[in-house]
Amino acid sequence: MVDKGPFVEQYLERLYQALQYALNDYARVFAFRSDLRLPHGQDLPGDAMTNRVIPRFRASLEAQISHDRRVLVD
Repeated sequence: MVDKGPFVEQYLERLYQALQYALNDYARVFAFRSDLRLPHGQDLPGDAMTNRVIPRFRASLEAQISHDRRVLVD
């Protein structure tokens, strides 16, 4: 993945530590990685290149999961 940029070892170490803590506390752990990508060639909001998009992404993801869970139960 060199063409995507260098790995930041500090982030990888913190991620590994967080995973180890979770595994120590819980018998089963699910983790996934998502890379947010913004469209090219379109006008973007002023905060598109900041971390403010992360909470919106999480809220959207949680809403979609919640909706899917309700659909499966009904």
